[in-house]
Amino acid sequence: MSYTNPPTQKQTLLVSGCSLTHGCEIYNAFMHPKNVEGSYSRIIANKLDLDLRNVALSGGSNEWIFLSTMEQIRKLNNIHSVIVAWTGVSRLMWTHKERFWMMCGPWATSIKRLSPDSMEFPDWKRNVEEGGVWYNTDDLECLETLKKHHRLFVEHYLDDTDGLRDKLLSYSLALRSTCESKGIKFVELAAYQDARIPGAYYFSDGKPWRLKARHPDHEVHKDIAEEILNKFYQ
Repeated sequence: MSYTNPPTQKQTLLVSGCSLTHGCEIYNAFMHPKNVEGSYSRIIANKLDLDLRNVALSGGSNEWIFLSTMEQIRKLNNIHSVIVAWTGVSRLMWTHKERFWMMCGPWATSIKRLSPDSMEFPDWKRNVEEGGVWYNTDDLECLETLKKHHRLFVEHYLDDTDGLRDKLLSYSLALRSTCESKGIKFVELAAYQDARIPGAYYFSDGKPWRLKARHPDHEVHKDIAEEILNKFYQ
């Protein structure tokens, strides 16, 4: 009698961040699985022969990055690495009546509530610019609400970001400690200097696409992937 060994389950690369990490604009201007397939996370996962779980959210806050990563750490087995790419601290996000509401200085967004296990979105029904602010939503009834409340939140909640930065430092410490306790490799990136996370790698500093306020294209994602691989996986 002969036995065959069951196939070895691949380990998982878990990644979270904002639009830069999702791969925004590679295929779609907001969220689409094809964006992820062209992103630096897919290139790294393929290079390391890992399954990929990318839960980055375009427009997402650091709270989203922290909570989505922790949720997946609880759910997934056999995680090889966690990569988080923190975003700017001056972003707010909350849920109400099964919807996400996200705001920062130059834009405001409302989308149906989602889970990191379901990251696909319908096409936008409205994407408008008014007074130097971009408003986009998947439900036209939310558009006027976004316009009405955006100025209030920006003026009263985003003028002093010390509290949001303190939260981010706690998120960073909690994720680092969790990964260390579970023997998971933890790679901490930051997309914006205002994060000021000790030890984080600022992968977008001084890059031409960042200076032009653009999202990186697929070719630039290849460069980002190579940079991360050389720095953290040699």
